[in-house]
Amino acid sequence: MVKAPEEILSGALRANEFDPDIFHSFQEIGNVYRCVTIEDSWLKDRVTPGILYISELHAKLFDRVPTYYKKGLLPLPPGTFRREDIYLSSQPPNFYSRGLDVSPLMDEYARELDKIIESLPRSPLDKIEDIIHQGAWSYYVFERIHPFLDGNGRIGRMILRRILRGTGLKDIIFSAASTPKGSKRSEEERNKHLDAMSRVSSTGNLAHLELYIARQLLKVYPNSGENKGVVAELQGLIDKKTMEVETQTARLPLEKIWPKFGDIDIHGSEDDLKTPAETSSISN
Repeated sequence: MVKAPEEILSGALRANEFDPDIFHSFQEIGNVYRCVTIEDSWLKDRVTPGILYISELHAKLFDRVPTYYKKGLLPLPPGTFRREDIYLSSQPPNFYSRGLDVSPLMDEYARELDKIIESLPRSPLDKIEDIIHQGAWSYYVFERIHPFLDGNGRIGRMILRRILRGTGLKDIIFSAASTPKGSKRSEEERNKHLDAMSRVSSTGNLAHLELYIARQLLKVYPNSGENKGVVAELQGLIDKKTMEVETQTARLPLEKIWPKFGDIDIHGSEDDLKTPAETSSISN
């Protein structure tokens, strides 16, 4: 049975695939609906190169959104990879990949992503640790490349959802979409997500994001009936990753996550990184 547009959109909002607070027009709401349908098509498609879906998702997300065309020194159409450098005030100048590195990095990244999608198991009980690792890798590496002038977080989460849903796992909730903006609970949920990403960058250890994803998945699986197997696997993985992050004593170079990061000027890929890692785990 084909779902009504409002039902699909409602489901996307409940999963916090898109933040309701960013909608400024009916055009943007329509764009969200179109992105959800593209995601559903990608979920059934293991042939079309992922880089085409990534560009299409971004193009649809910002289609006829005037504010996007004001981004950057040289505005680009949605769906086009940036060519200029971008900066984050709280991070080193080379925290994100340089503009000239974006296209070749995305070509390499997309090839890796296609291999991941092609090899995904059909059941969440088959190698759940590998599934979560591949999802965390796909999300984090995309964010550090940061290929677009805006919307990278939303597109990155769509990629993660493609990995998880492709194995039969449920959608994870990145923040409490039902709570009022600015509320304590909403901020705490958002901070957990951002904290996990930040800890990967500061330690070079993808386990922080894997731990976050496993904990968020556990929240959407009641421990009963046919879910018991998935719940047991997730609980075991959480214990393992908690131990891993709590016993890390030195920062790992970024190329341990992806060797390609060792070939470019990006923060975290230096050979002499010896900064002690933050060893506290993400709070429940």
